[in-house]
Amino acid sequence: MAAGGMDDFLPNLYKAAVNLAFPGHCAACGEPLSADTLLFCDQCQSQITPLPEPCCPVCANPLPRGRSICPHCQTWRPAFDQARTIAPHEGPLAQALHNLKYNKSLWVGPKLAGYICLHAPFDWLSRAQIIAPVPLHTLRLMKRGFNQALILNSLLTKKLPAKVVPNLLQRTRNTASQVNLDLALRRQNVARAFALKKRGERLVAGKNVLLLDDVLTTGSTLHECAKILKKAGAARVMVFTFLRAI
Repeated sequence: MAAGGMDDFLPNLYKAAVNLAFPGHCAACGEPLSADTLLFCDQCQSQITPLPEPCCPVCANPLPRGRSICPHCQTWRPAFDQARTIAPHEGPLAQALHNLKYNKSLWVGPKLAGYICLHAPFDWLSRAQIIAPVPLHTLRLMKRGFNQALILNSLLTKKLPAKVVPNLLQRTRNTASQVNLDLALRRQNVARAFALKKRGERLVAGKNVLLLDDVLTTGSTLHECAKILKKAGAARVMVFTFLRAI
């Protein structure tokens, strides 16, 4: 949780957004909440577990004892420099995200955006100078109607000094869903699937760029995005996701 100002943030922006969106229901199971509860019912809240520590400094995967970097990053180093996340992709948090993305439960968005703000590593995030969401292909964006990375981080980006460039990256082909693909197929699926917007080099050259996404699984998609940014001259590519598959 960020120091300074966050105590006032919950009763103001966060609580107002939640109450306007869809008050009184659990973001995971949809059950009615007590009047003083904003996110999850007691049963779902009890099932939320923190991300295991320590984590790999590169990809945020749980770090085996005695290692300074995880085995995955030792064999395949991603193009991004460092990743941070909030929690494991499991339980009520994963269900709430699923409700937002696939069940069209848009009222969940403000709840999760507030949750992210309350648990985000603001000191680390404040090092970014440019912020960009991982893009959806136009066809998928039209079908879904929104980019979940923007919704989840809508309140977070307002608290950061960096410039948000929503269309900095573009998805050049409509790749298949990464769900149920193994590591090799994930990498193949997203290879050369992204491009920088016209004259984007002027924005990112020499800058610390923060990539936003909902879930970090193998890092294949974020790796491809980071490759484009590094080629354009980005000094450092940071990754922040809501959840981490472990």
